[in-house]
Amino acid sequence: MDIKIFLMIAATGVPGFISYWILSQFKLFDIRDNNKDDKIILLSSLSVLNILVSYLVCDFFSINFKDGSYVNILIILALSVLVVLINSVLIYPLFISFIKKNVLLFQRHYNISIENNKTVIENIMYSRPNNTDTQVYIFDFDNKLILEGGLGFVSNVSSQLSIRNIIDAKTSYDEAIKIYNETDNLSREILIDYEKKIKIIFIHF
Repeated sequence: MDIKIFLMIAATGVPGFISYWILSQFKLFDIRDNNKDDKIILLSSLSVLNILVSYLVCDFFSINFKDGSYVNILIILALSVLVVLINSVLIYPLFISFIKKNVLLFQRHYNISIENNKTVIENIMYSRPNNTDTQVYIFDFDNKLILEGGLGFVSNVSSQLSIRNIIDAKTSYDEAIKIYNETDNLSREILIDYEKKIKIIFIHF
């Protein structure tokens, strides 16, 4: 057994798929179905990285790749699985979070719009301050209140959301805008949906 075997395993995409699935659960990756080429590149890259690190770890422990015994193969597989899990749960999330955080700071500092696959609502939720809740005010284009309450779930496919703790209130548009104007820039957003003809005011607190 040599590195060619590792490369053959990497070519199957399995190590990369495991990492991609775990990272997706952490909401660190979000590649749409219509971006299949991007997903293939990502899976291949993760597979190669996982296998390369696995090979280096096995080499570090002086494992004989030419030994084709079942025990040796099991040891190599066990180390490889361990490497994939450590990379996926610890190394990759830390690295990706660091990159995303700095990209976001760069974007805000230079007022640059960076293309991504997220919906507008997802971007609003992604950029909100940590450990905050979000109050939502939904108005039509005539500035009539439709609904208000705490933000619940947000769809990663369409501009759909759920509202929790709906309150029987009648906040006017002017009152909502006043709250918006009194809120820090990083803790407020307004979404305008021209198709549904609604305006959604997000206040993070």
